[in-house]
Amino acid sequence: MAIEKVNTKAGAIKWKVDIWSKGKKVKAATFTQRKDADDWERKEQIALEQEQYFPERVKSISFGDLYNEWIVNHCEKYKAPNSVVKDRQMFKQYLSPVFADKLVTAIRPLHIDDFVSLLQRSTGLKNTSINRVLESLRASLNYAIRKHYLLQTPMLGFKMLPVEEQAFDYFSYEEASHFLSHANQKYREENRWVYAFYLTLLMPTDAAGAALPSKM
Repeated sequence: MAIEKVNTKAGAIKWKVDIWSKGKKVKAATFTQRKDADDWERKEQIALEQEQYFPERVKSISFGDLYNEWIVNHCEKYKAPNSVVKDRQMFKQYLSPVFADKLVTAIRPLHIDDFVSLLQRSTGLKNTSINRVLESLRASLNYAIRKHYLLQTPMLGFKMLPVEEQAFDYFSYEEASHFLSHANQKYREENRWVYAFYLTLLMPTDAAGAALPSKM
């Protein structure tokens, strides 16, 4: 660690502080008062010592900083680009106004419940969409545990909102026959494979997967 006196082009005096750890500069800040530089250097030195001797201790971080770290260190490495874009949008539109400036260690289950109520009341989102926002929140908080920002997630035991399962609709035998008849007439020559594809999908089979005799 070092404090350097710097003369600016405007003739002012500033104090630049560099924080080094294991041969690498990890933080830097500039102050107009030497006392502020000394105080900040001392605080950062204590933090580094705690990190060295107590690596498992819970670390202080805002949810906004946590979420951004989760995006960079996890999402951008393991998720598809379009999923990362959606995670960023969910944070900006829904999570940031409520949680960005709150310390991760200060988030309580009650805050999660209030957040859900707010989304239901003011956004018009369906339960499926709200659950996606909550999944993003849950994943970032689980990341916080891995990084020792939290000992336990405030979403422990939290249940997602109920979602109505959409019933599957199937072709009847007559509908399938009509569809294949239409496909048989439509897809000819170089597009014949399309008909063969549909025929393979709709061909009735027995329990063992063998094709059954069919009029299709």
